[in-house]
Amino acid sequence: MGLTTDLTAVVACWREGADGYQVAAWFFCPADNLRARADRDDVPYPTWAEAGFIIATPGNVTDYRAVEHHLRDLAERFSVQEFIFDPAYAQAVMAPLHESGLPCVTMRQGWITMAPAIKELERAIVGRKLKHGGNPVLRWNFDNVAVETDKAGNRSFHKGKSRDRIDGAVACAMAVARAATVETGRSIYDRPELWGVTPSAPDATATTSTPVASSRDGFDWEILTNPRDPRWQAEKDRFERHLELNDADEW
Repeated sequence: MGLTTDLTAVVACWREGADGYQVAAWFFCPADNLRARADRDDVPYPTWAEAGFIIATPGNVTDYRAVEHHLRDLAERFSVQEFIFDPAYAQAVMAPLHESGLPCVTMRQGWITMAPAIKELERAIVGRKLKHGGNPVLRWNFDNVAVETDKAGNRSFHKGKSRDRIDGAVACAMAVARAATVETGRSIYDRPELWGVTPSAPDATATTSTPVASSRDGFDWEILTNPRDPRWQAEKDRFERHLELNDADEW
């Protein structure tokens, strides 16, 4: 979710074959001053709105009720497995959906979730396994991405310039990562190749390959590695908050 004056992106993702993905994207922004926004960002907002790639909501702020209505419509038309939100600005839309019994989860923007999400997205793009329908707004968002890599090899998305919009690219990475998880039933915490934690030396009597690092102790790995466990969201949030407070490489 973007700020009420910025671009808000909704990206749906489903599996395409054994290891590919297909995405569809919708973007929301305030209808007022659409031309001024186009001049500021140097892109054809009015043309995109006329073509249906942007949903312009009345007024000078994005109407989150329009976003909520769109998500409810998707839930009615398709077998939506879950709605995933960046919790920063999501409550206005997520809360009523959750109260209606729709499956809502959050995905915080720290490296522990976004680094593996970006790696999975990169794998799909490089392998030509991502279909996006040629959406011009989504293309523009990806063109704006500046990728930064830390000393551990974790990648993060940032804006190339302050006026750039990358909401669609971030939402696409989130959607692809969760589609992979929902499809396979595996958590990113059970895929060390994606999130860059070096496992401790395994105990000779151990019966699981779950990665464990000393700085990650105190968390229930059986829950973290099973996204279908009803306690998974709470344990994941607790783990990520711990990392944000204690990991110097958090971005």
